[in-house]
Amino acid sequence: MNESELKAALSFAVTVIAAEHMFSAGMSSPWSTAKFTENPDDKRVVWKLFGLSIGASLAFAVIVGLLMKDNKALVWGVIGVAAVSALMAYEYKNALDGTL
Repeated sequence: MNESELKAALSFAVTVIAAEHMFSAGMSSPWSTAKFTENPDDKRVVWKLFGLSIGASLAFAVIVGLLMKDNKALVWGVIGVAAVSALMAYEYKNALDGTL
């Protein structure tokens, strides 16, 4: 494994963990969301917080890539954020739809 590949792997791993933490820090779990979201205003707040979590995660991924001075690391960091965000979107959508 060369240095660029190592940086990409580290960037992916770190940003996946960080993205999960961004969601955990700002939002209730999908289960709690399903149990306690009672009206359209609650749902709007969930999606607002969801967007903020994605934004913070993407910013972190870009910063990590820039600090590593490696485009491959930046790309893999963004891919990691996208993967976590897709999973979380699926879980929260199901929670809000009552199909969790």
